[in-house]
This record gives sequence, C-alpha cells and structure tokens, in this order.
Amino acid sequence: MEVTNTNDSGTGSLRACVEASGPRTCVFRVAGIFNISSGDNSAVNPYLTIACQSAPGEVIIGGPNSKGAALRISTHDVVVRYCTFSPDNVNTLSGPSTGTVGITIVNCAGDGTLRGGGCYNIITDHNTTRWSGNKSWITTSNFTPAQNGNGNGTGPNHSITVQWSLDYEPHEGHPVGFGTATDESCVGTRAHPNCLSPYETDIDFHHNMFVNVDHRIPENSNGSTRWINNIIYNWSFYANEWLGAEDIDDINNKFIQGNLNRSAQAHPIHFTTNSPEMSGEPSAYVAGNIFGSAGANSVASDQYGTLVAGITGENGNETGPIPSSWQRSGPMDPGNSFAIVPDPAENLDSVLLGTVGNSQHIDCNGKWVSHRDSADLRIISQYQNGGSGGFWPNGVTYTGRPNIPSPTSNWQDNPVTDFSACQESLHDGIPDQWKTLKGLSKTDPNLHKAIAPNGYTWLENYLNGQ
Repeated sequence: MEVTNTNDSGTGSLRACVEASGPRTCVFRVAGIFNISSGDNSAVNPYLTIACQSAPGEVIIGGPNSKGAALRISTHDVVVRYCTFSPDNVNTLSGPSTGTVGITIVNCAGDGTLRGGGCYNIITDHNTTRWSGNKSWITTSNFTPAQNGNGNGTGPNHSITVQWSLDYEPHEGHPVGFGTATDESCVGTRAHPNCLSPYETDIDFHHNMFVNVDHRIPENSNGSTRWINNIIYNWSFYANEWLGAEDIDDINNKFIQGNLNRSAQAHPIHFTTNSPEMSGEPSAYVAGNIFGSAGANSVASDQYGTLVAGITGENGNETGPIPSSWQRSGPMDPGNSFAIVPDPAENLDSVLLGTVGNSQHIDCNGKWVSHRDSADLRIISQYQNGGSGGFWPNGVTYTGRPNIPSPTSNWQDNPVTDFSACQESLHDGIPDQWKTLKGLSKTDPNLHKAIAPNGYTWLENYLNGQ
C-alpha cells in the first residue's frame, strides 16, 4: 500500500495503511513529517510492515501537532523499520497518565486464561524515538482475566524485539525511557499467576542507544527480557530497573555517565523482589558490561559489585548488593532459531554508532543512503565527545516545571527530504531501476510478492538492500 501524502488520514495516508486489514506493507512515495493529530495511529489488524526505508528521505511520524500515540500496535506480526517517532507537541501536558506517546504495544485480545492471544511477533528496528510527553516506547496489558475480578481478559504481550534504535530526550515533565506495564491493580506471583506478567516473555532489546533520559531505561516487570549490547549515556536517576521475579540477561552493554549523573544512584542496574504483579526473587545473568565516565571502555571485573544493586521497589532506593541466589551462571536459552549474538562491549561504538536509529533509506539501486537529521547527529556527537545534555525541549536539566520554554531549532523536527522518488511502473514498492539491475520483469504485477531464491519476497529483498 503506497503512502502518497503526509496527511493525518484519508486516501494515501500512513494511517490508511496502518488501519487497513490483511497482510500489507506500507511503502512511501514521500518523506517528511507525517502528522498524527487526530488520536492514536492504531494497528488492530495483523501482518503489517511499515517500511519507512522505502521513502525518498526521512520519515518523521507524529510532529508538533501530535495527539495520542504516533503508533499504537494492538495486534500481532508487525515490523516497523527506519522511522522516527517524534510526538513533540509543546501544548500537550506531559506525565505518566497524559501526554504524547511514540510507540505503544497495548491491549491485544486474549482468551482470558493467560494462555492465548496477546501482542506478539513484533520487531521495531532502526527507529528513532524522541521528545515524547508520556513514553517513547511501552508494552502494556491494562486488563487481567475475569477470574481476577475486572472481567476484561487480554492476552500477554510476548516475543517482542527492539533493535538498532535510538531514543533520547523525553519531555522534561516526564523524562522516562522504555518499559513494560500491566494492570496495576493486579497482585500475583509466578506460582500464583493471577496477572499477565509471568507470561510476558521474550521482550528483548539489543543494539540500541539511549541518551539524556532520566530513568526507566528500561523499567520492566515481565516474565523474561534480554538486554544486550545497548549503550546508555547520561541518566539522572537510574538506568535498568528489573521488578519482581523476572528472568533477566544483562549482557555486554555500556553504561556511560554524563553531566546528569550527578544526581543518579550509584549503580546502573537495579533488582527487587517487590512487584505486586509478579513478586518474588529475580533470576539474573549480568556479564560483560562497561560502566564509567565518558571514554570508559573496559569491562568491569566485578560485574555484580560494580554495576548491580538491590532496591526497595519501583523507583526505590538502593539497599546494597543482591544475594547470590538471584545470580544465574549463564544466559537464558535463545528460545528460538534467531539467537541474539552479543558483540563485545568494547566494540559497541564502532558497531553501533554508524547506523543506529533512523539513519538511512534505500535508493533506486537498492543501496543504503544516509539521511540522519540534525537532532540525531547532535546526540551521536554528544556521546562521542562526552558532552553535556538534558531533556526536551532545549536540553533543560530540570524536570516537572509547569511552564516550559518554546523549543529552539535544535529541538524541532527538520526532516531530511532532498531526495527524489524512484520510478515504479507497477506501484509495487520496487523501483524499475532495481528490477533492471536484477534482471526482473517490470510488467509482472505479482513480482513483489513472488518468492526469491533466498526464501524472501522480491519486495522484502529490495527493502533489505539485497
């Protein structure tokens, strides 16, 4: 389905593709700011790919007139690639229960028994999330099955991956990062799973970068999470917060301190038994991580002593080292055929910085072309130079002020759009030029969905830069 304009709704809009039904790929004939101004941009039907890398330049979803979620996923089998989610509405109050949202994965139908349904098989890849008033990325299950009392059964969110993405500078009124959430009225444990949390498994994050975020990087209370090869720079309260009886792998990450860390707790990784939805002892494997000031690039010899502390509960104070009974001797089983293979933490700068976030798109020859905007470039440079930073707007270092300054140019959306759309005779997402290079038909209307020798469709091969 072609996205041919930047309108909030109507024929040719991004919303029209997101809200459609049936297996579909959103391909872009235009770049720029795609306004989401009439409420959540909601995907409720499965088998959706949003291929922002097909645009002739940068795709920014949200914009300064944002209302609701720039993307709400309430279904399964969704892939979102090379988009910027920037819901930077200065006129919308921010906070934990108000404000704009980047990506939310929320409230998928289930069978009310904790075994069926849910939001699953979701990948967000090479995206930039920034300047949100509520949260930039969150999975949420607001309801629990009828036997727990509220009568609204949804399925557990599971099998979700965030990879190669860049997140920075949430709104100063609520400057939080990523996380998971569920029905806060629910009380349970793994042994007595009244809540969805124990079944929210394989919610994983690898090769991402988080800069100038106060806390919740992430804050999770779900069955299992892998946190691998992420860079966190310049936080002011805490970084990782793992709540309750979670299975956690925290492997080969970099936790690098900046100017905001003057007010941060001493350790970047926190665990607690105290989580009402899934209280109990966590199972943690912490290995290969780097922690220190700008320029630090040596793995800590004592991982648990240097990086890890227990806390009293959500947003709690540090209580000292965690007991050895919480420490696992090795990582979790991959769970599927697509294991996350960790890079050494010492190599993360060279591996990650070149393409993390919404950094590039595919040209008419199937080649990757850079289109990083000035805000993303500013953040990468800040990290590389150990520079100071803060929250949106304007890098302020205070939080929760009732009146905030107007965002200056460095904190406004300035999409990179100086590229031309490719010739596509069949309007099938594949340029004629690429078909010619590959010796493919330019008249076959079914070519885009035909299976290539490598097992993927021809459209997928083009979108992957193959």
